[in-house]
Amino acid sequence: MALTKSKNKIIEVRLYFILILLSWLLALTIFLFRNWVGGFLVALALMLCLLPFSLWNGEKNRFLVLFSLIAMGDFLKRFVFLFPDQEGFSQYVVYVLPYLYFAVVFLLPEVLRSLKQPVEINSYLTIFLGWMLLNTWVASQTTLLAKMAATIFLLMPWLMIYIAAKNPSSFLIVSKTIIFFGSLNVLYGAIQFVSGPTIIERLWSEAVVEFSIGAQHVQAFLFNWFGGVNFYRPNGLQADAYTFGLFSLNALVFTWLLRAQNRLRMAYFLPISFVFLAGVLISTVRSIWISTIMFILYAFLGSRIRLFSRSWFVFLSFILIFYSANFIANFLYSFMGLAGMTQNPFLARALTFGTLSDRVGAVSAFWQDLPNLWLLGKGLAASDWITSKFGGFSDLPLNYGRHNFIVQYLWWGGVIGLLLMMVLLAKAFQKAEFEYLKGRLPLSVLGIFAAYLVSMVLLGQGNGSSFLNFVFFYAIGLMYSPSFTRKE
Repeated sequence: MALTKSKNKIIEVRLYFILILLSWLLALTIFLFRNWVGGFLVALALMLCLLPFSLWNGEKNRFLVLFSLIAMGDFLKRFVFLFPDQEGFSQYVVYVLPYLYFAVVFLLPEVLRSLKQPVEINSYLTIFLGWMLLNTWVASQTTLLAKMAATIFLLMPWLMIYIAAKNPSSFLIVSKTIIFFGSLNVLYGAIQFVSGPTIIERLWSEAVVEFSIGAQHVQAFLFNWFGGVNFYRPNGLQADAYTFGLFSLNALVFTWLLRAQNRLRMAYFLPISFVFLAGVLISTVRSIWISTIMFILYAFLGSRIRLFSRSWFVFLSFILIFYSANFIANFLYSFMGLAGMTQNPFLARALTFGTLSDRVGAVSAFWQDLPNLWLLGKGLAASDWITSKFGGFSDLPLNYGRHNFIVQYLWWGGVIGLLLMMVLLAKAFQKAEFEYLKGRLPLSVLGIFAAYLVSMVLLGQGNGSSFLNFVFFYAIGLMYSPSFTRKE
């Protein structure tokens, strides 16, 4: 009892000094960087709320905090611009919090633990991360800041696979968190769908329009840049309509996983699924629509017919999707004139296929680029998202990745990096299939895993690597440790 009190006292003292340090940093920031004070105030408020909760609660609640930050990060960073005269980049003081929290609360303890005793690490993940880190930091055509940003925002989240595999009992709290914020997401998106962007989106878009595509979409609606039928695609709590639709799809997947384990009653399962399908629909992102349909159909088949949940069939589907997506894009592009035949803004937006022109030609681009990228790639700092915000790689070919995650990873990691990534994903599903064959994983769960992988690979054919986020990596980690099906 005395030992516990002493330990709590040490935690309280550390917290006290942390709060003093944060206060001094805030005062210094206000004095030196007045145009960044909004970001620091919002970040500090979040840290003060979350720090005690993280210190005095168990591992599961730390997952709750992390996935809450992931769900709300894009929305909270927009609050920065309720303060007058804020720099556009001050939003990243808030945006970086989920990554900082993940590094300090999850990764740092693992590093410290490894100093005392060996830590079992996924070898496929280690080799892949090492190779991509090498490609990123040996690249000479980019900046130090871009390399650091790529490492933090694009490479570090892959470590969630290791964390999730080690903590499968977190599945229930993570699922509930994603479903809760997914519901808020759809509710806020529905408000935007009816009334357009709120004052929060308007101020944010005005401040960051020079480097944010999502902000440009808001401004395009407000000032009708392109003429014709003017329709606002809601972004909910997310950065843009695409990530809004993707979050709704991920929430649907975790809802189905809960149901497959009998952890969610049918009376709740049906209305919750309807909410997330509504979120997918009002996002008006066609690739999300198609991927959602694929997930539902494949999950239905994979949970009932063993063939669709066999490893070789799932991997064959990856190849077929890569080749067929190119033909589908060409086919749909021929109907781009349909948008002008209706005055209904929702239908006009849904029938606008003009952006497909950037997606066409992924297969030919892959084989054309392959000889030049057979070993090293350009590294993750070559990502369009990184270069647009942190500089570097100004001489890369325009639209070199064709918005296709396979072509992108060929450029970023070379043939070796691309193969390592695909092997990492393949081994995850094979591990889940092995658990099924041993009788420890239901076919219904294996079918949903297969459907999720196939639908995300399909989504990556038109939207690049943007689906490779914390939520996706958490799901992959569960496949490496399917004992999450055992109830606590």
